Amino acid sequence: MKRPYCMMLALALAASLAACGGQGESAPSATAAPEVAATAETAPAEETAALPAVAGELYPILPADDTHMWFNTGTRGYQMKWENDHGLVMVIDYDTAEQRVLCSVPGCTHDAEPCPAYFPGVRQNCQLFVAGEEVYLYKRWEGEYLPDTWEEYEQSMQLPQGTQPQDAEEEMAFRRAAYEQAVKPAGLMVVAADGSAKRYVELSQNLGQDSWLRWCDGAALYGYNSDAPGSGGQKLYRVSLADGTVSALPLRDGEWPSGALGRKLIVEQFVTKVPLPNSAENYEAYDAVRQNGYYELDLLDPATGERSKLVADPAYSFDSMFLGQAGGWLYFRITEERDPQWGVVRAVPRAYDPQTGQWKELGGPEMRISDVEIYALPGTAAWEGRWVWIHGNSEQMWVLDRQTGEQHAVTQKVEKASAVDQRMAAAAVTDDGRFLIPIREREPYTDVYDYALIDADAFLQGSTDYTLVTPVE
Repeated sequence: MKRPYCMMLALALAASLAACGGQGESAPSATAAPEVAATAETAPAEETAALPAVAGELYPILPADDTHMWFNTGTRGYQMKWENDHGLVMVIDYDTAEQRVLCSVPGCTHDAEPCPAYFPGVRQNCQLFVAGEEVYLYKRWEGEYLPDTWEEYEQSMQLPQGTQPQDAEEEMAFRRAAYEQAVKPAGLMVVAADGSAKRYVELSQNLGQDSWLRWCDGAALYGYNSDAPGSGGQKLYRVSLADGTVSALPLRDGEWPSGALGRKLIVEQFVTKVPLPNSAENYEAYDAVRQNGYYELDLLDPATGERSKLVADPAYSFDSMFLGQAGGWLYFRITEERDPQWGVVRAVPRAYDPQTGQWKELGGPEMRISDVEIYALPGTAAWEGRWVWIHGNSEQMWVLDRQTGEQHAVTQKVEKASAVDQRMAAAAVTDDGRFLIPIREREPYTDVYDYALIDADAFLQGSTDYTLVTPVE
């Protein structure tokens, strides 16, 4: 039984999600009222203890709630294939156009723990990425609100009425895998690049549901924690990939990391001319101050704790949104018009170039920028951020070529097994100038696709001359 992702989220660890309140993965949303704000005059300037030196250029990894779990090395693409109660690390070789399980053990059937690619768990709160010559799968601890034993948890559950015996068996296997994954300490599953072996690294601190690890420098993961979405972060975490050692750097009140540029993290904080009044006591006064505030983006060097200003522009208002960095540009959704009662009326996609200090218009209010962050190793062709995928409200997709300034309409569509969005966008850019494209959804609502490779320029001219990626058993 293939389990649709939306059903998985509804069923997996319901008790845990109810208890913790279901925190979001990303930084505070642009529409949420900022609870803590610095003022230009009173922003704290105290020095803090530093973390070890950053080992290399920082690159993002997909958040733990992402359904695709994709990572690109320029010559290969890595992804998880999820079964009912476990996952398998898969690899697509761009040169051969083949997809296979990342396992080279002779005679392995890939259905049990000894397989290097086998992950005993479910598609929830895991993150796949590559560093050096190894493939990593990180999971955080989520057992805080769960019973101490599976037997206790099992007794508290009820299967949906009318569940058939075969479905009930699969459902219980799924729930047990979800429970065991949740209560297992935070750690890393590390797979050799050739699929010959794997090992586990347990973190020195059991990072839980209020922690988000989002960036890597090749030697460590970086992220932050927050007990209250909307109030910023409390600590910046560094997790060593070698031995799981967790170290932390205190963040300023109301500050949180939201991106990376070079060897520094991008941190943002809401800035007002005067301190924000208490919204519970006088919302009108609070809202009046907030309307004139904006978000400031700074660069934070984890190796020194020093900050330098990156963007401080009133255009990045309280109801605008920072979307991420790619190829040196910072991408935003900027609010241009708002209604006091209904909120945002008009918002447009824009990019900011820190090298020139100039804003760039990317389209009208009907356009949205797709995920701009590049989940690939630094130095790859993808890392240049040449192509920006922009979508509209009517299943239309465009690609902006930053080198030429041309904007291409994407006429190709994904063959969907479900009656949902058919817009087509590249899953990866290869080092030899091709797009890896999901062309066909295998089963409804599962986010499992057949892939193909195609020359980027040919694709943008409307070609469907695909090289199909062949699954290899």
